[in-house]
Amino acid sequence: MIVVGGEALVDLVPDRVGGYRPLPGGSPANTAVGLGRLGTQTALLARLADDRLGALLRDHLETSNVDLGFAVTSTAPTTLAVVDVDQDGVADYSFYVDGCADGGRQVTDLPAALPPDAALHVGGSFALAVEPMATAFETLLSREHRNRAITLDPNIRPMLIDDHAAARARLRRRLGMTDIVKVSADDLRWIAPDRPVHDVVAERTPFPQT
Repeated sequence: MIVVGGEALVDLVPDRVGGYRPLPGGSPANTAVGLGRLGTQTALLARLADDRLGALLRDHLETSNVDLGFAVTSTAPTTLAVVDVDQDGVADYSFYVDGCADGGRQVTDLPAALPPDAALHVGGSFALAVEPMATAFETLLSREHRNRAITLDPNIRPMLIDDHAAARARLRRRLGMTDIVKVSADDLRWIAPDRPVHDVVAERTPFPQT
C-alpha cells in the first residue's frame, strides 16, 4: 500500500466562453488517483470539505480506487486554485487557502498509525508552506521515517511562502527523513537559485550550510 499525504483541492480552469469549470486537483490527490487507476492499493491522507466541491473530489477519488479511510472531513470550504493560461500554454495559479479545508490541517488530524507495510508519499505545495498543515506533515515524517519508505515531492510554489528561509530549513529537515525525492527544475532553482541545476541534483543536501 502507498499512503499519499497532502492537499486535495479544486482547480478552476478557464472554459471557452469566458468562465471557469471546476476540476479535481492538487498534486498529492493527482498522485493518489494515478496510483489507484494503475491498480496500486492507495490511500489519501487529506482534509476534504463537506460541500459540493468536496463531494466532487470524493467522487473523483473513490471512483479512482483511492481509499479515503484516512481522510478528515472539514466544515471549511474546499480549497481552490484558479488557473490562468497564457498564450504559450504556461499556467499561472492563484490559491485560495485561508479558512479553507486544506489550510486547517492540525497535528491532531493525523492518524494514530499507518499500516505497517505501507510506504508514505508526502507531496504538494501546501505541506511545505501552509501552516498549520506544514507542521502536521513534518510531525508525520518525523514519526514515520524510521518505519517505512518515504518519498517526497515538494512541488514548491513560491507565492505561497511567506518566510523563504523557514521553508528552506523545513525542506532541509525533510530531505534528511526521505528516501526518494522528486523535484522539478523550478524546484531546484528555488532551492539553489545561483547554482547549475545538474550540480544541485547530484547532492543529497543541496542547501548552503548556515
